[in-house]
Amino acid sequence: MTTATKSALSIKDAHLSQGHDYARDTVHTRYLHVTLISVLVLFTAVCWLTPLDLVMSRWFLGATGWVGPSYRLLSWFYFPLNAVFFLVPLLMGGLIVLVSLAPTAGLKRARPYRVIGLFITSTTLLGAGFFNSFLLKIIFARPRPHSVFAGEASYYRPLEIAVAHWGALDMSFPSGHVSMASVSVVFFFAFRFAQRRFQKMMKWGLGVVLPLFAAPIMTVSRVAYGDHFVSDGVFAIACTYGVTLFLYYQFDVPGVYRRMHEADEAGVRVRIGVQDVLYIVVSLAVVFALIMLLIMRFDGLRRLV
Repeated sequence: MTTATKSALSIKDAHLSQGHDYARDTVHTRYLHVTLISVLVLFTAVCWLTPLDLVMSRWFLGATGWVGPSYRLLSWFYFPLNAVFFLVPLLMGGLIVLVSLAPTAGLKRARPYRVIGLFITSTTLLGAGFFNSFLLKIIFARPRPHSVFAGEASYYRPLEIAVAHWGALDMSFPSGHVSMASVSVVFFFAFRFAQRRFQKMMKWGLGVVLPLFAAPIMTVSRVAYGDHFVSDGVFAIACTYGVTLFLYYQFDVPGVYRRMHEADEAGVRVRIGVQDVLYIVVSLAVVFALIMLLIMRFDGLRRLV
């Protein structure tokens, strides 16, 4: 056995000992996706065969109107928390990209993370932004519940295209707010194979706990405001997850970590100096300024609904 072969096997064994069994992870992921798709198909069938959407929306329609604005928590989720959920991954992803472009030697170790930053940023802009908040709304053109209950429009089931309303932008399916509340799942995929403690905290805290907490409450908030049906929220979560998963493989995130782990085995280590810290601070300021411009452009992100 050659020296190169022994080295390759030792790296592979090190990956497995650290939990980097990519093949086993792929099998587990496949089972998870089959389960989620089955649940979504079952939910869609229930919505088509029963008036589930209408019944659940009617619960939040009081004698004086929709009850959402009466509850402070639901109002906070309507705004400004929707903007926070959207901007956090943009801030993190943009910062990672800028740091990875640093010309300083101390930040050389961050260069492989450029793909991770682009993955986070692209998923946020496409998943919670363009795809869910614009493209699908135009395609399906589903009227909002307040229009349906006011007799101004007919009720359309989820995935049913409302041809009569094509051309209208302020439509119901899917929910842009819920997409923003669930897009932080990108952190789970972005740091899926990370070994550092801070990265693991982002993986489980921002990537799992936050969307599991925020997405259901945001769905209730949007239904209570009369702006969305429950199925709008469910499909917003599903579409956001789907876009995240698609870009996860397009950016080959597992391959990025595989190469970084190999570099670790080769003993690549670099110390961070004062110049590197200054570069990080400036990068953070630039990203923050761009995000503030985005907020002002979209009226506090109220229009991305």
